Amino acid sequence: MNETATSCTVVGALIITIMFAAAIIVPGGNDSNTGLPMFLNSKVFTLFIICDALSLLSSSTSILMFLGILTSRYAEEDFLDTLPRKMIIGLSTLIFLIATLMITFCACLFIILHGWSFLSFALLVFQSPYLH
Repeated sequence: MNETATSCTVVGALIITIMFAAAIIVPGGNDSNTGLPMFLNSKVFTLFIICDALSLLSSSTSILMFLGILTSRYAEEDFLDTLPRKMIIGLSTLIFLIATLMITFCACLFIILHGWSFLSFALLVFQSPYLH
């Protein structure tokens, strides 16, 4: 359990770094006059921002759960109740994090490759882990 928590903490920390950067550097850039994102009124951009925020929050939750496992006192009752619950919550939020990360990536592709939707679909099919 300790090794799993360590590995998942590293994965969560890497993804939280990427998602934080994606929230600041939005696809399409910002308008030089107003400073607002260029695609602010696009529905796909709204999906991008919402999924990016959800991914950021779930990665924070995941990291906190795994750090709770790593800093546990390892008493007998912890192994029966607390640690399995933290592991389940941590892994569940990690799976949700990966799902929202994929949706954020797909939304970014649709924003950047507007008019080239067939290319976006082809890239999504090839990068999907469930189709291999």
